[in-house]
Amino acid sequence: MLWLVRNAGAVGVGITLSPVQRLIARAKNKRAGLDRRLRVLVADAQRPWPVDAGTVDLVWCVECTEHLEDRAFFAQQAYRALSPGGVLCVAAWLRSADSSAQAEERRREVERGMLCYPFDTAQTYCGLFAEAGFENVSARIVTEHVARTWDIVIALRDTRVMRGFARVLGTDARAFASSFTPLYAAYAERAMEYGLFVARKPGNG
Repeated sequence: MLWLVRNAGAVGVGITLSPVQRLIARAKNKRAGLDRRLRVLVADAQRPWPVDAGTVDLVWCVECTEHLEDRAFFAQQAYRALSPGGVLCVAAWLRSADSSAQAEERRREVERGMLCYPFDTAQTYCGLFAEAGFENVSARIVTEHVARTWDIVIALRDTRVMRGFARVLGTDARAFASSFTPLYAAYAERAMEYGLFVARKPGNG
């Protein structure tokens, strides 16, 4: 969101479950001099969103839907919030077509460590968006373009500073950090895919 506000002149509202994450985001927005153009609220994406119907032009969601049990509700709320002609953009971790026992175990390992609900396929996401009323739904698998991310994250995780943070934050944080290794393996073995989705709410015309 901050990138969109800074580079595209957007005005927006972000939501997060974490009060700590909100504090960090607010501080970052203020340092950038953009706190008046980007608000951050504590809210649950699995409950009605704190925005009026038909009042936003873009819903931008990056690596969040993996943590949502009811992804159909997410699609419905996005549709409700958008004005006619508004656009939904989603980046998501996906299950691949590989249904082997090894691939299933890889995905389960990531789901447990990363606190995700079972991953869906790109086809399932497209169906959810279409059922919510969106048109021109498109999907693109970009796994090869994001693969280096996991190398960077694992290298950062293994630094002395980050290991210290994980120890302070406790068992859940250590389990989360450790899960980047099976996540890397799941993508490398093609048990998972990385998808980008764009869909449009029908316009008045």
